[in-house]
Amino acid sequence: MNLGENIGNSFEYTKKLAADAKRLVLLIVFSIIPILNFITLGYFSQVMKESPEGNAPPELKNLGGLLVQGLMVFIVAILWVIIPVAIIGAGFWQMWYAYYMVFGFPGWLIVVAGLVLLPIFCLLMFVGLANMIKQGSIAKAFAVGELVSIIKRIGVVSYIVWVVVMYIIIVVVGAIAAMVPVVGWLISMVITPFIGVFAFRSSALVYASGKGYAAPAQGSAMPPPPPPTIAGKTFCPQCGTENATGARFCVKCGKEIRG
Repeated sequence: MNLGENIGNSFEYTKKLAADAKRLVLLIVFSIIPILNFITLGYFSQVMKESPEGNAPPELKNLGGLLVQGLMVFIVAILWVIIPVAIIGAGFWQMWYAYYMVFGFPGWLIVVAGLVLLPIFCLLMFVGLANMIKQGSIAKAFAVGELVSIIKRIGVVSYIVWVVVMYIIIVVVGAIAAMVPVVGWLISMVITPFIGVFAFRSSALVYASGKGYAAPAQGSAMPPPPPPTIAGKTFCPQCGTENATGARFCVKCGKEIRG
C-alpha cells in the first residue's frame, strides 16, 4: 500500500463531491438530523462499496436503503468496541465503587487490559466494516481470521500508520474548522460530508490493497480486478460474493469471474 497515492486519490475523488450542489446540501442536512444522519453514513458506505472501481462519488438515491446501511454500519461499529469498553468500565467501577476484585484482578489491571484491547479491536473493526460493505454480509464484519489475513497482506505496520494518519487528518481538519470564530460551526457542518467521503474512500483503497488489486488513476476506468483466493476460496470481483475455487460465473450476480 502506497500511503501517498492513497491520500492523493482519496482527495481528488472527494473534491468531486462539490460537483453536485443538491447532493452536498442534502448530505449536510441529513448529517445534523438524528436518525436521518444514518442516511449520510449509508452514503459513505456506498462510496466504499463502489471503490476503488468508481472514480467519482455516487448519486444520492435510495434513501431508505442508505438509512438501513448506515444503521448497520453503526451497529457493527458498536459491537466491535463494546467488549473492550465494557472491560474498561468494569475496571473503573471496581476502582471507584467496589471493595473486591473483578474476575480476581485489581481494577487498574482490568482498565489496562481494556485499553490494550480497544485499539486492536478498532483495527479489526475498520477492515471488518469494509469487508461487510464490499461483500454484503454482516457476518463478514466479524470473520476475524479473514480480517487478519487482509491486514497481513496490507502490511501490519503500513495499516497502523494509515490509521494514525487518517485520525490526525480528520481531527486536525475538524478542529481547525471548529475554531474559526462565529462561523466555525457552519464550516464543520459543511466539511462533514467531505471528511466522511474521504475517509471511506481511503479505507476502501486500503482494503482493496489487502484483497489484491489497486485503485485506478483518477479520470480512468478500472476493469474488474482478478478475484483473490483465500484459503481455497474465490471472491467475485464484481460483487465480492464467495464462490467455489475454479467457478467461472458468480453464484450471486452471474457475472464471469476473471482469474
